[in-house]
Amino acid sequence: MIDSHVHFWRLDRGDYHWLTPARTKVYRDFLPGDLLNSDLNGVIAVQAAPTMQESKWLLRQASQHSWIKGVTGWVDLRAPTVANDVIDLRASGNLVGLRPMEAVGNDTWLDASDYQLGLEVVASEELVLEALVLPHHLPAVTRVAQSYPGLPILINHAAKPRLDLFVTWKAAMHDAAACPNVSCKFSGLTAQSMDFAFNQSVFDTIWSAFSSERILWGSDYPVLLETADYDAWVELAFRLTAECSDTEKQAVFETNAMRVYHLQQGEIT
Repeated sequence: MIDSHVHFWRLDRGDYHWLTPARTKVYRDFLPGDLLNSDLNGVIAVQAAPTMQESKWLLRQASQHSWIKGVTGWVDLRAPTVANDVIDLRASGNLVGLRPMEAVGNDTWLDASDYQLGLEVVASEELVLEALVLPHHLPAVTRVAQSYPGLPILINHAAKPRLDLFVTWKAAMHDAAACPNVSCKFSGLTAQSMDFAFNQSVFDTIWSAFSSERILWGSDYPVLLETADYDAWVELAFRLTAECSDTEKQAVFETNAMRVYHLQQGEIT
């Protein structure tokens, strides 16, 4: 198994402004040594702060732990220095993607003209653009995907669907999936609902939209711990994929991540 979405952080870095003492289950350091799961062959470490300093810190963690197979970092896509910033991060280690955080607290996502240079750089560098978005951002994801057909875009956490927006979310996910360069992470579902029937509906929707070739399993650890433990999420993910063939499960839980992120084989030791 490849966990395509984990976070590590150290509070004294001081750039996790969303992480407050009120979030009691996750308001502490989470370092690579805290994540031990014998079923994992590797993980993708995803940024959790909109700073290059945090991205470089994650890349240093990856250099010290071979099972961190890649890092999705952050740069300011609107900065005139974006090309050099990406080169700077690539020099620090195994950068596989970038995740802007513009959608957090905003109604728009990257479809303004001032992102053009940054998106062109991400595409030319053959990095994955991770889309941390909500359902109402999905039309913007589709527009960006259509404008940059060579740019691989990976929707995080199935765009965090809600029951009251399910019909609109479902239609928007199918629209995004019509772009062959868009894939979807099967992650973060328990943060939206602990109801099995709802989560099965979510998985069935992304399955019908993206099929086995464009879904990547992930945990969203340690944010996951606010609603479930790691083993419980793995068990739930297996239940949700119970009707899939062994080949399809292997694609979702491992080989799609290997392909999308251009990973090498490895294991956690």
